[in-house]
Amino acid sequence: MMRSIILLCCVGAAFGQTFTLPNHHDLRTLLNRAFGRLDQDQSGDISEAEFDMVIVHDDANKDGNVTLAEYQAAHSHMPAEISGPLFNFFDPDHNGVHTVSDMQTEYHLMDHNKNGELTMQEFDNYMIKQLEALFGQHGHAGR
Repeated sequence: MMRSIILLCCVGAAFGQTFTLPNHHDLRTLLNRAFGRLDQDQSGDISEAEFDMVIVHDDANKDGNVTLAEYQAAHSHMPAEISGPLFNFFDPDHNGVHTVSDMQTEYHLMDHNKNGELTMQEFDNYMIKQLEALFGQHGHAGR
């Protein structure tokens, strides 16, 4: 626990974090879990194929779409006050589902150097910016 708090403080300082997640949930834990889940081969980078597999994994009824209920079930470690706004953020066409196409769009936005491999730094930079936009007003979702 102490290690998580220290990491959170270091990350916050390094990235100029000026926001708090709802109910003071730990940013570093959230980012580490998400990156680890996506980096399926544990290579330290996330390929586009690995990133797209989140849809296959989260799609409980295998219809090619991930609903909010499926997303929250697959991300049960994440409280609803965080997972709901994140789900909506990653649903750019606001159709109520995530698709492989939605994920590919986000992947290319995250891959800052466009080398086809998403590093932890690229992932962190992108996600911190998005989380700050969502929760920057003292833990309240906004966009």
